[in-house]
Amino acid sequence: YPVQVKNAPVKVQPDLRIAGYQFAVSVTNKDRPLPGVKITLYSESKPELQDCKPVTAPVNGLEKAKFACSIGSTSEKGYVTVPCLPSGTYFAKAEYKDGETEFLFTPSVQKVEVKDRAAKVSFSVAGFSARGRVVVGNKGIGGAEVIVGGKTVAETDPDGYYTLKDLKEGPLEVTAKAPHSLFSVEKNTLKLPHIKISDVKVEGFEVCGSVEKSASEQIASPLILKRVGSTDTVSIRPGMDGKFCKMVPPAKYTISPADASSTLTPRSLDIDITAGAVHDLRFTHFKTDAVVLVTCIGTCETLSISLLHGGNVVDTVRGKDEFVFKNIGPGNYKVRIDDGDKACWEQRELPLVVEKVRPQPVHFVQSGFATSIKLSHPAQLKWSHTDKKQLKGDINAPAGLSSICVPVQGRYHIQLISCMNFDPQQFDINVASDQVYEAKAMDAKITGTIKSTDGSGFVVKVKSGAGERDVSVSSSGHFSFHEPITSSGDVILTPQSATHLFDPSNFALRFRGDCAENVVTFVATKGIFIDGSITPAVRGVKIVAQHKKDISVHFETVSDEKGKYKIGPIRRAEDMKITAELDGYAFSEKPGHVGQILSTKLSKLTVVVSDIATSERLDDVLLSIVGGKDYRSNSMIDKTGEINFVGLAPGEYFLRAILQEYKFEPSTTTITVKEGQHEHVELRGKRVSFSVFGRVREMSGSAVVGVIVEALQSNVRCWVNHGNLRVARG
Repeated sequence: YPVQVKNAPVKVQPDLRIAGYQFAVSVTNKDRPLPGVKITLYSESKPELQDCKPVTAPVNGLEKAKFACSIGSTSEKGYVTVPCLPSGTYFAKAEYKDGETEFLFTPSVQKVEVKDRAAKVSFSVAGFSARGRVVVGNKGIGGAEVIVGGKTVAETDPDGYYTLKDLKEGPLEVTAKAPHSLFSVEKNTLKLPHIKISDVKVEGFEVCGSVEKSASEQIASPLILKRVGSTDTVSIRPGMDGKFCKMVPPAKYTISPADASSTLTPRSLDIDITAGAVHDLRFTHFKTDAVVLVTCIGTCETLSISLLHGGNVVDTVRGKDEFVFKNIGPGNYKVRIDDGDKACWEQRELPLVVEKVRPQPVHFVQSGFATSIKLSHPAQLKWSHTDKKQLKGDINAPAGLSSICVPVQGRYHIQLISCMNFDPQQFDINVASDQVYEAKAMDAKITGTIKSTDGSGFVVKVKSGAGERDVSVSSSGHFSFHEPITSSGDVILTPQSATHLFDPSNFALRFRGDCAENVVTFVATKGIFIDGSITPAVRGVKIVAQHKKDISVHFETVSDEKGKYKIGPIRRAEDMKITAELDGYAFSEKPGHVGQILSTKLSKLTVVVSDIATSERLDDVLLSIVGGKDYRSNSMIDKTGEINFVGLAPGEYFLRAILQEYKFEPSTTTITVKEGQHEHVELRGKRVSFSVFGRVREMSGSAVVGVIVEALQSNVRCWVNHGNLRVARG
């Protein structure tokens, strides 16, 4: 801010103010600097800092915080600094996440008071938490107890993950426990900042079952367990009661009687223990047949039905209405209609229990006809027969490929009901067709609410990757719109009103391509307005009102012919700083009266330069002006041919215009500037010379150098170089 000091005190306007103070944060771990720690400042009011966002979810220990400002991450020296932090009360929080590791700091939250000096806070690592996993292959094991130091400290989630809290640097031994399973013991050394807990792996699952003794046997016959794809075998000897359990590494196996001449059945059984233990295997000397019956609507097509034991397929039979599984031993089985048919069934899988007698037939009954629908997102699907209107129904169809079942074949109308708009939203299908019908979601519905007891006519401005648009609000305060699925990033919602203010002032929604119901509730309160005036009245003055703390609260308007203007809605008039601007005037706010502005008209000198013959305005004119109190200025006049000097001190000034090929009469013009007056002067020039430009070329178009060009009029000068010429009249 330039200030000229001569022989008297100078009052600087506006008043200078301190914008803030330096703020520093240090983070250590055992007195060593810790880099990469994210520092966030929380505040109840929005500070004048970059990267500040409204708090959308409560923060533990900071329930009153309304704004969160990220100030960066610590350097290699463990520091992060804010050069200028405005005065106020803040709360600092340190966060560090590295993969599966999260640090705990002490203190968890630091209160920061910035008043009249620089501020500094520090954090230190109090401990950390880390995630580990219990796996078999690449798949997690859910429900396993996690053992550390012989004690159960956690349980794995469905994906096999667990979290260990309050960890310290040093050795850590982890294993797990679950029924019928054997786990590895993993030894880890924990050292900050990068923590990695090795996966606890399944080393074995149990294979359990029973073997029936024949009348001539004292003990049950042994079994052979052979690993698929390997020559490795394991011998299993049942106990006196015929029962057995064997712990073996996860893999696929074949189990069979060790004696090839044995009458035990099944003769061989494929088992899969890659994901879990296998129980209830039964080997017996009894064999029987099992019958499966099928009832269809009309004639049955060829079907494939499988017999399963413990999840493994024992046998598969193809047929139409009757299927027979031969020579099967006692056990708990399931029979299943395999995929590939166009029918719907009351049940697609039924239990089959074989004791030591032939079981009753199992019966499948067709319930309708199926067709395939593929949806990009879940939706309620309504169907109705195009001719037989009484045939209708609905299902909740998931995303991806699914089937709908209808009672008869024919043509059906499909309607999708969802918070999303699909393409197509309605379509017809032919159930007899093998076609897969597909619909894709185009946009997702987002809704919110504005609560108000004394207002209406609100609008919500939506800004996103899809552009900007205004959304109207219903009389009940609800609003909704659809966001394209292809949109990405944040969707910014900003409520607007000519009379009300909102809390929060805006809301940022992280859009992930899904519907979002009731994402935010804005509370509207009626604001106040500043009825300002300019004295003496001046029309067209630009008025700018800026909140002293919240930079997002900003208004601009112009005064009317009576010098009146209005600013609002706002919460408190005292929070606003109001400035006025118009060429030729100086403005100041009346002390103690917000919005009451005093105007002072400044002296103004307008200079116009034109051609005396054509009256056309001239540009590129150098205008020199001197006078007043040691005032001096040299300015170039632009293509408008006009220049203004505002705020000149009263006095006498001398003007001189200079333009090549022109002569101004008189060469110097004198003008007297009076306080608050607008003086206008026109300088007229006469063209006194001309210039001619040309070029000499050969027939081929090449430039000719050294040719003498003669002008046929006196007082003419010419130049030739590189084939270019200039003829100037003196």
